[in-house]
Amino acid sequence: MMVHDGRNFDAQWHSCRITGLTPGRYHGPGLMEKSTRSLRRLELNLFAGSQPALLWSQAPDDTQHMAPERTPNNASAQLPAYGAIVLLSILGCAARPSSGRWLYFVPVAGLTLFFLFFTATSDMVNDYSLGSWIASNLFVMADYLVLTDVQNTLRKKGPQAHPTNLISSAPFSTRLRWAFDLFTSARGVGWQHESTAHIRKQRGGKAVHTRLDAVVQHLVGLARCLALYVLGDVAMQLNPSFRTDGPPFGAQVWWLRPTVLGHALAARGAIDAVYCGAGIVSVVSGLSEPDAWPPLFGSFVDAWSVQNVWGRVWHQMMRRFMTVHSKFVVDNTINPSNRTIRGLLKLSVAFFISSIIHFLGDYIVLQNMGSGAFKFFMLQVVAIALESTVMAFLGRSIPRWCGRILGYVWVVCWFSVTLSLWVEPIVRAGFLESGWHHPVVVSTGATLRGLLGVDGA
Repeated sequence: MMVHDGRNFDAQWHSCRITGLTPGRYHGPGLMEKSTRSLRRLELNLFAGSQPALLWSQAPDDTQHMAPERTPNNASAQLPAYGAIVLLSILGCAARPSSGRWLYFVPVAGLTLFFLFFTATSDMVNDYSLGSWIASNLFVMADYLVLTDVQNTLRKKGPQAHPTNLISSAPFSTRLRWAFDLFTSARGVGWQHESTAHIRKQRGGKAVHTRLDAVVQHLVGLARCLALYVLGDVAMQLNPSFRTDGPPFGAQVWWLRPTVLGHALAARGAIDAVYCGAGIVSVVSGLSEPDAWPPLFGSFVDAWSVQNVWGRVWHQMMRRFMTVHSKFVVDNTINPSNRTIRGLLKLSVAFFISSIIHFLGDYIVLQNMGSGAFKFFMLQVVAIALESTVMAFLGRSIPRWCGRILGYVWVVCWFSVTLSLWVEPIVRAGFLESGWHHPVVVSTGATLRGLLGVDGA
């Protein structure tokens, strides 16, 4: 039995409990607890009457940003619902091809909606992590159980590959192992549908030949994850807007806005750390082959365009089902003959699906419709379309090195402005105020805030 690719270690950049970003807490020295919020509001009122709200100490009354109370609901039903979703998903993939196999999707969808809209615990982070994964799984199962005849379409690579007509006629135990491997391989690693052009095969430029090679590379990866997490965490500690009762991200001075990228950096470090740790356990235990855990994320060197950020730098856990759904929707509705329009429509459908998934994850935290997911993810379509247009006009008229530099600046500016649209609602809900931060990071953040005059304490 193969276990690889870390599908259950995905969840979006907010689903790792070890991050102080998503699962994390802002523990800066200036963190206002309930006992001191009245004093802070008084100070803010004194400043608000005469100065523009540029710095945290100059922001308007922050009572509107205080975290609302969440009401636990059917908390004891979450774990059984989650287990049932996983079991039904695997059984559906293991079921022999038939006209009624899609019926497995009905209870999966029903349990998913129940989990997302009718359950909640006091653990906001856990709710978000499970909710985001379950929302993503809904579209995975729509692909595997409704749109694709998986047993006659998807096959493994190499000696494990089954002829097209063999796996469907294999014993149930064989099909169950096959279904489990498919279920746990979101990126299709080891399968013929693997998107090899978008997945790095080596970490640090070294090939993996033995289990020891794999373990060493994952250990090096863990060190890099820690460094990236600390860097992102320092950026968040520097930014007062990451406090529940902090100022709006849009009210910051321009040079402070890029610190919102710390959210993405710390999340990437945390998610990748979980992935590396799981890879070590799986390889050492013999559950996986050494090459079954290629790097989860791409290189920052490729982040010279928004399209590359989403297509190469970020994880590709959603590529398979987004491609299938967008192709199905576009080909069976508008079906334009123009290649450019077709590509733009498919891109729009893909990001619309991503918006839905992240909206559902936000909903279980916010318990309202205030998510910024649709704004953020649908704007990515605009950015990619703009990039394509500019590149088509400029072409090779500017040197490659110049284009890359401009691209990096563009990407930083773009995400500095748009990422806060998604982050702000969950920050105001108090989502970030739990978790672990190293005292050195907290101290460094406090020192930098003081030096830059953004402490607000």
